[in-house]
Amino acid sequence: MLQKITITLILVLSIAGCSKDSDKPFQEGVHYRVLSQYPQSKTKQVAMFFSSACPHCYKFDKMLEPWASERPDDVLLERIPVLFNQPTWFSLVKVYATMRVMGIQDEMALKMFEAVQDKRLYLGDMQAVSAWLASHGYDREFVGQVYDSKDVSNLMDSYSLTEKRYDIRSIPRVIVNGNIELIPSSLKSENSEESAAKLAELINYVVSK
Repeated sequence: MLQKITITLILVLSIAGCSKDSDKPFQEGVHYRVLSQYPQSKTKQVAMFFSSACPHCYKFDKMLEPWASERPDDVLLERIPVLFNQPTWFSLVKVYATMRVMGIQDEMALKMFEAVQDKRLYLGDMQAVSAWLASHGYDREFVGQVYDSKDVSNLMDSYSLTEKRYDIRSIPRVIVNGNIELIPSSLKSENSEESAAKLAELINYVVSK
């Protein structure tokens, strides 16, 4: 009788444990994975590795935008443009770094995707970039000064080092708090609004871990 009670108790505890896990909105290995080789960041942060030439990144950034526009003040969002050793992407990294130094990266990120992929604008030199940003209300001369500045050069070096550190081989890739990677394929829904809502919930869940 005692043996039966013990076995029953173990089964009940096992079932209760499974039920508790299933109540979690997101599961490790399904919605996110822990990158144990990297330390957790000291601040709450979301890093998105991307290229403005990547259609998948464009789609993902649109899905990210609702969360980005309403994210908590204590959570840093950092888009990190990658090079992938493609010379044609060098200019795109420089354009984004210029916007980052100017502090306009959040409001201009999607517009840059649109310029590169929808409008097929040339953004390969300072004149082109200055003209494009001037069309959005930014001072052409100031853009030119920033574009060729040491700050932009240093930032591009930092982007390259971060890309190598995390061994980025596919994009978009999102890493939260320095050591938790999201699994975007787990967020598939029938419409983009649902996907965006799920992404926001997932980020808020993971960033607070």
